Amino acid sequence: MGFLILIIAGIFTGFGFIIGIEYWKRKSILGYQNGYEDGIEDAFRFKQ
Repeated sequence: MGFLILIIAGIFTGFGFIIGIEYWKRKSILGYQNGYEDGIEDAFRFKQ
């Protein structure tokens, strides 16, 4: 029973790790420019 839980946990953490890396890659490539521009827009809005 404990072994099965370890296997399931390993699968979930493995998938989580892979998804996390993919998400971070997409965030850093696609989201970097958009996030940067949004940050500038928010800063201007905050000043006004």
